[in-house]
Amino acid sequence: MSDYRRFISYLYEYKNEKKTYNRGFLKAEAKGGIFKLEIHIKDSALAASVPVQIFGFTRNDDKLPGIFLGSTQTSSGAIGCCLKTADQDLNGSGIPMKDLNGIILLCGGTLCYASAWDDLPVNPQNFRVPESLSDIEQDSDAVPAEPYPENGDGFSDNDLPQSAEETNSPAEDSSEEPSLEAEEVKELPKEEKSPAELMDFIPDPPLSRWERVMDLYESISPFTDGSITECVRLDLKDLPALRKERWLIGNNPLILHAYSEHHHLILGKMEDHDKSVYIFGVPGTYTPKERFMADMYGFPYFKAANSGTRNVPRFGYWYRIID
Repeated sequence: MSDYRRFISYLYEYKNEKKTYNRGFLKAEAKGGIFKLEIHIKDSALAASVPVQIFGFTRNDDKLPGIFLGSTQTSSGAIGCCLKTADQDLNGSGIPMKDLNGIILLCGGTLCYASAWDDLPVNPQNFRVPESLSDIEQDSDAVPAEPYPENGDGFSDNDLPQSAEETNSPAEDSSEEPSLEAEEVKELPKEEKSPAELMDFIPDPPLSRWERVMDLYESISPFTDGSITECVRLDLKDLPALRKERWLIGNNPLILHAYSEHHHLILGKMEDHDKSVYIFGVPGTYTPKERFMADMYGFPYFKAANSGTRNVPRFGYWYRIID
């Protein structure tokens, strides 16, 4: 194993012991004998000053024994911190960083966020807090988790993975994992404005945020099962203005790659248990390689499109649920 490892992994919220939405990401780095972990979470439901405990975990059959790494507190609507410990002896546990299978965060003693690095599910019922946790906290060799400098609403799109090199999976030999190079995307001439940029000049009308989207963009119907009731087609140039409208759309190589291959993205409205949620999707095909990359970049769900044929691999959209 190399002495230097660096990767990014998305953090998902858990409610009622079930995985729900992508709420942020972590940056992990092992260099010069030090394991550094940055946590970036944005969740409007978070109250301020809630104690947060950060654990690594390994897998032992169906159990998830935890390794205490540090603690911090929430700010209003966000968690941002950075901690350091020895990479070959995490917080005096005797466990090296390379043996970790992921990270778990407890908020007020309840499992609320997790990131699995091995593509296996996290069952909160199987997580085990280390015995004598208070003694571990007092005798910790780790640097306490310090609040990470946040910018406004928690973190910016610039914090997200920007290149394939920055998002290597934590495998022993990253060259064996499928790689995704960001395709070159030509920019529009500066004088040409997209419909999305017009949002900056629209006064606050009585229309909802979604109604404004439907008014500005081309409506399409890529699905026929009725679960996604409304959908619009997007260009890459539309994303900056949508982010200004508080649509939590990230910026990573998968989005660039999908757009360069298929020349569009989608934003949709989906009915989920008697309530409306919104999805951001990128076109692609259902293959093991694309599934791996989509999940790594925060698009865990796939929905086949109306192709009229039963082509294999299936064409459709990898998507995430957004606020």
